Amino acid sequence: MRNQSITEFRAGLILRRSFTVMGQNVLTFWLIALILYLPGTVFDIYIQNDLSDSLFSIQTFTAIFIGVLFDSLTVAALLPGVFRILRNEKADARALIAEGNFAVIAVLGPALVLSLILSIGYMAWVLPAVIMSALFFIVIPIYAVEQVTIRGLFKRNFELTEGVRGRIFGLFLLLVLASVALLIVIELLHFGERAEGGHTVGYYISRAILFSLFSAYSSVVVIVTYHDLRVLKEGGDANMVAKVFD
Repeated sequence: MRNQSITEFRAGLILRRSFTVMGQNVLTFWLIALILYLPGTVFDIYIQNDLSDSLFSIQTFTAIFIGVLFDSLTVAALLPGVFRILRNEKADARALIAEGNFAVIAVLGPALVLSLILSIGYMAWVLPAVIMSALFFIVIPIYAVEQVTIRGLFKRNFELTEGVRGRIFGLFLLLVLASVALLIVIELLHFGERAEGGHTVGYYISRAILFSLFSAYSSVVVIVTYHDLRVLKEGGDANMVAKVFD
């Protein structure tokens, strides 16, 4: 990817740059995201629409927890590949998957903590949980790249996002609205295809394919956001930010 001078933080610029990054390795990123999306799909098939009948059940909590956890792990899994692209480097799919596996293992602890916090928040009251999700938007790349303690993680997140939290919230909200629109499209495509006790297998296949692609793109957005904030606030470039991967 051609080096670009980063002089300001804008949601539109982040989204465009993320689209460019995604396009350079879309199949590998999509495959990684699909693998990490499947556990949630399997669980959804298992509970077969119990969520609509019991909004505060253990099934609901588990579904939210699995979703947040594997979204976080997708960010970690794509992190080495995205930084390779930002550094104008290339790697085959096998190398990117191997590097992603190490990153996933490294962030598992904070990912579990973050998922627990946000899952409890979404169960208690959605709006504050949405705000928390935006506030913690870049904690996974911070932990993976800077190797801080979990205690220091949130302090570092506060430092990097100072002055741009409103814009990050706007960026996060755009991704949420896009995911809602995608879900509506999937529901319309499978309108009337209800199986006894829940959705059809075709519905879940469509959702896994499309949402894993969207999850990959959203993860790239998170990583590019972190990269640009580091460059804006501390100078340097992708080589400096990602030296932990050398």
